[in-house]
Amino acid sequence: MSIAADPSQTFNFAASLPGLTYSSLSWTAEGGVEIVGSPNGSSVSVRSKSGTTNAEEYSRYAKGRLRLVAEVDTTIIPPGCESCEWGQWSKAFGYEVLIYKTFDWSGNSIVGPSCVNPGDSVTYSVAPWVSLHDAKVVGFDDYYWDIPDSLVDSELYYSADQSSVTFVVSENIAGMTISARIGKYNCLEGVTQQAPLTLTLDNEVPVPIISGMVDNSYCLPFGTDSVTFTVSNASPEVDYNWDLRTWRILSQNGNGSSITFKPENNEQTIMLNITGGCSEKTYLYDVNRSLREDYVITNDYKTPNCLPANTTREFFIKQVPQGTAMQWNVSGEGWSVSQDESKRATPQISVGTGMGVVTAYCSKCLSVAISDTFYIAPDQLGEITGEACLDPGDTTQITYSVSAVNNVDRYEWSYPSQWGVSGSADGNIITLIPDGVHVDTVKVRAVGCNETDWSKLAVKMAYAAPQGISIAADCINIGEVSFIDFSVDEDESVANSIEYEWSIPSTFGSIWYSLNTTKQRISVRCRGNEGNHVISVQPKNSCGSSAVCSRTISLESNFELDTYIRRGYRHLETTEVSVEGATYYEWYVNGIKLEEGSEVSEAQFTLSNEDVGGYYYKGQGWLIVTYQNGCKTKKTISWDDTNTLKSIAVASVDSISAPVNKSIEMSSVDLSEVRLYPNPANNIVNIALPTDCEDCIVVISDLSGRVWHMKKSVNRLEQIDTAGYPRGSYIVSVKNGEHVSSHKLTVR
Repeated sequence: MSIAADPSQTFNFAASLPGLTYSSLSWTAEGGVEIVGSPNGSSVSVRSKSGTTNAEEYSRYAKGRLRLVAEVDTTIIPPGCESCEWGQWSKAFGYEVLIYKTFDWSGNSIVGPSCVNPGDSVTYSVAPWVSLHDAKVVGFDDYYWDIPDSLVDSELYYSADQSSVTFVVSENIAGMTISARIGKYNCLEGVTQQAPLTLTLDNEVPVPIISGMVDNSYCLPFGTDSVTFTVSNASPEVDYNWDLRTWRILSQNGNGSSITFKPENNEQTIMLNITGGCSEKTYLYDVNRSLREDYVITNDYKTPNCLPANTTREFFIKQVPQGTAMQWNVSGEGWSVSQDESKRATPQISVGTGMGVVTAYCSKCLSVAISDTFYIAPDQLGEITGEACLDPGDTTQITYSVSAVNNVDRYEWSYPSQWGVSGSADGNIITLIPDGVHVDTVKVRAVGCNETDWSKLAVKMAYAAPQGISIAADCINIGEVSFIDFSVDEDESVANSIEYEWSIPSTFGSIWYSLNTTKQRISVRCRGNEGNHVISVQPKNSCGSSAVCSRTISLESNFELDTYIRRGYRHLETTEVSVEGATYYEWYVNGIKLEEGSEVSEAQFTLSNEDVGGYYYKGQGWLIVTYQNGCKTKKTISWDDTNTLKSIAVASVDSISAPVNKSIEMSSVDLSEVRLYPNPANNIVNIALPTDCEDCIVVISDLSGRVWHMKKSVNRLEQIDTAGYPRGSYIVSVKNGEHVSSHKLTVR
């Protein structure tokens, strides 16, 4: 029988034997139906049970059972039973009927995974009609499963009411469909059949298997140029999409299941996204880095494998970037590294007092570890003790020593090559035999894994002071540069065996060159400055000040200059009417010769003088006096009247823009052809001279009259080094006999 899920339905009872009388009829309902109202004797109405609990809620889908117990009237013997003993008769008879329901179960489904892998154990059930009742109760509806044999790789295991089924999946998955029908009425003839519930299965994409990947982690050595990842169990209908972040993919196959990429020098977390089949999944892989066996551990010290004791140094491996997870270990007396530092890429490690071994590996890749041995440098040496001042001719043995230090293999000594050595020369004590003539520096250094700085002791000789200083010059020019030879007065045997040291005050000049190897004779470039100048000399490496010989040279001129304006002329003159001993006078204004002669003790010029331009009110002049003995004295005087004569336009020295190119007199040599370049000059100035200027003298002087260069020309092109000249303006004068051509030069 069947009943709709919601309406009620009436059931009637008719006596099964004619003449049989029932004294009472008792109706009961079980399962998913309940009696409506009170039974009316042989007629009863039932409906689907409903309620709020799960059992009551789902019971409207469940089949039910209607039971009738009928008691007979034993006083009436049914026809045909007259000869029967009454005891063979039952007082009560039971009748029952199962009631199936029709209901709308469209939109409901089979519960269970649609994406599966071969070998999976799966369970499918019909929702929401799973049995929730006691086994003794009538139960829910009947279920009929249709599962393809090719899909199943085991027995089918059903629940008690067959609302669910469990089995192991075979390899034949893609496109397979399982189905289920509910209710016995679907099996009855003449009843409208409802379409079964269905579920179509598909393959679950398997977890990718990548060669070398362990627990989603890959160990990649630093310095690797390219890497290939291949999914060995890839499905052709699935797309594999990689996100390598900063790393660059070099190539890949069609669906991305195999890629080749170029890793940078860092650790990286990469991502693989899989789409296709019946799912989309994402996998993360940590690509960690490992060291190579040829890597070297180093540190920040200048000699990395030879370190100062009891210091702290930063250790590192050049190929390992900051941020790499590392593990550093040390061994050796006094060596240590803190736990926090040991995990850094560049830890600070405390250096001990003896040899140490440092080991490092990438903590996420334990396959490769490298070690290096580090040694301790010798301690710095103290001072050398021993005789430092010897007597000439003394050849007595002398012992020199230095305090012993740690971490030393040997001591290396250096001493004058003419000396001998007695005994061992590689300890911290040495015995030397001087030759009585030569002295120099005795020095020693400690040699271990490297060498210390030299500890030095200057050994000198107690020489006697030289007998005197001689000057090879009849006179010294005052105010002009000249060259003078000095020599030490000493016995030749002594002078040839001793090297000398000279002290020339910068106010006097400087040593131009030595005339012999011992510097017993030297040539000095004298600047001609007035005043007293003390020249000193002593034997080189001499002990004490008693070996010094000095001579004072006094440079004093016997005249002064004066200047004034009278009757429109600028006058330059000496304070003496005639300078004592003078034989010739030369007057200049800014390098331009105005007057010269044997009796010219005065010069004058006016504002209209083209040779001197605007130097009427402001300028500089000088006089060169030549004496009977050939010596010269140069005096300079400057004037500036512009503060009181502001209404007169006066050009300053530095404001001259056009080069001065004046010739006082014509000569056979055309000095107008003189050219300077580059001008301004930085380090070099070239002076191009006329073809027949063989006897020309080139002079460079500053505006104060100081001569910086004076030389007779030997080439048509004179190249002069001006690197040492102060910045400013200079006058270049080219002289040919009594004729001169002057040019302004600027040095930058």
